[in-house]
Amino acid sequence: MKCTHGSCLTLAALMILHAGAGIATEPAVKITPELAGIVVDHQGQDTRIERNQDQSNIISSRFQRTSRKCPPFCIQPMQLPGGVETIGEIEMLEYLQRRADGDESLAVEADDAEAV
Repeated sequence: MKCTHGSCLTLAALMILHAGAGIATEPAVKITPELAGIVVDHQGQDTRIERNQDQSNIISSRFQRTSRKCPPFCIQPMQLPGGVETIGEIEMLEYLQRRADGDESLAVEADDAEAV
């Protein structure tokens, strides 16, 4: 292929842009080795649930205390009474994904408090 100086530069720039457009960087901080995050509908908008990717991030000092007066900061039971299923984060994400995929057999409700 023969090209002029300007057309070769344009072609090279387009090739670089095209090559970079298809590259999606895999998050370094995942939820599990196989799961980087999920997308769910939240109040009519797609919302991605994933870990904070800033590995130098620290939590707020108000959550760093290891000793707090009980009550109100008492340890809660892991198993809830009355037939309520106890689940962890992975199970919750699986339920949210199933619900987002159209499984209407699950009821996932949010309280009225603002998300933190």
